[in-house]
Amino acid sequence: MKDKVLIYFLILIGLWYVGCMIFRKNHYMNCKKMVTEHLKFLRKEDGHWKKIEFFNFFLIPLVIAIVLVLYNIQIDAEMAETILVIMSILLSTFFMIITVVLSFKNPVDADRTYSAMEYDNIKNLIGAVTNAIIFEIFISIIIVLLSFLIVFTKQVSIIQSICSFLSFYLILVMVLNLFIVLRSFSALVRVFIK
Repeated sequence: MKDKVLIYFLILIGLWYVGCMIFRKNHYMNCKKMVTEHLKFLRKEDGHWKKIEFFNFFLIPLVIAIVLVLYNIQIDAEMAETILVIMSILLSTFFMIITVVLSFKNPVDADRTYSAMEYDNIKNLIGAVTNAIIFEIFISIIIVLLSFLIVFTKQVSIIQSICSFLSFYLILVMVLNLFIVLRSFSALVRVFIK
């Protein structure tokens, strides 16, 4: 009986926070804009989705996460604690990378040798790198919350299954999106090396 009450309570709280993240416009937890800004790389100029990229970055991790959970591979408390440590390191790294990327903006603004088109390209590149890193931070924070939930609800198997599925999915999405960060960051560095 206590397990069912805990499950319903956690589901209710989870739905409340998801609602705040998506639907409340002026709420401090609204993350809809940062996700949509990052997902612009999946759209063509005409506004249609790039199906192969969407499939690679979001649907394949979903299928892998479903298969892992169906084969009863779950994240236990010890594994969740390891994930917490790794995510803490990654979060600090992502914040450091954002400061480095944003430090590129001042020299670009001060340098008058760039044409208007080059200046716009560099600004767009800085924005793309920043959006990708912010998306990675967002995913990392959700993974941290899910890992805490796994650690604190060791006895409730349905919560562990749901959290394991979401964690597997988000970890795979995060790792694949690191390629976007890497590609964008290397393009930005190449601009300044010239």
